[in-house]
Amino acid sequence: MMKKVLAAALLCAVSSFATWDYFPVQEAGKGEAKVGFGYLIPAEKMSSMALNFGARYSIIEGLEAAVMLNKGDAGFVLTCSVDSNDCGDPNKTGLNQPIVGVRYWLPMGLGIAVDVTIPAGGKNLVGDEPQLGLNAGLQYSTKFTEELALGAEALVTVIDKLSKDASNGMNLNAALELDYSVGAVTPFVGIDLQQGLSKGDKQEASKMTLGFSVGTTCDINESMYAQVGYWMGLAGDAYKDYAPKTIYVDYGIKF
Repeated sequence: MMKKVLAAALLCAVSSFATWDYFPVQEAGKGEAKVGFGYLIPAEKMSSMALNFGARYSIIEGLEAAVMLNKGDAGFVLTCSVDSNDCGDPNKTGLNQPIVGVRYWLPMGLGIAVDVTIPAGGKNLVGDEPQLGLNAGLQYSTKFTEELALGAEALVTVIDKLSKDASNGMNLNAALELDYSVGAVTPFVGIDLQQGLSKGDKQEASKMTLGFSVGTTCDINESMYAQVGYWMGLAGDAYKDYAPKTIYVDYGIKF
């Protein structure tokens, strides 16, 4: 039973909201693809390694579509262990649910964002009947100077199904990130907050949690970049016994 509880933490250690980022979309006709590696420590004595993938493309000016394998920073789970043993039987590895995202940015720095969690994935990780998920909300971005930029979002779960017959409650995800560009290097720092808005069919509304992230993006050239980041849970009932952590490295190409 304990392993099942800890394995569930693998999918809940960080927000499952999955917009590409909090900043304006690229120009029409521009695209980007990235691959990454994540090391997750969602609970004490538990760890996991995962691969993450993503691709986005600006269809027309202001409108971007993206496909992502990075739910909870665990797109394709390679390993999962609890105190050096597997995370349950069968072990919680394999493909997580893919996410399709759409963002539309208005000229005044305001964006509309929607992400859909597709009901598919590896049986060991998402079970026999993975469910559809839908998040929607607003984003905002502005530049204070040529170097310093702010990105923020507020998304709400519209659909979050536990099973065909039961749903989780609605949740709010609010986040912001500050980027400071120094030539080809852009350090960033961010805060994310999750708060339950309503109770589900089988559970009470989620308590508030707060997370913190820091990292750096380095432009290798005009079309390639590398990024390294660190996230940890700061506060909230879900983190009172242990603060989950994630370390990730991404490599991206713009086209």
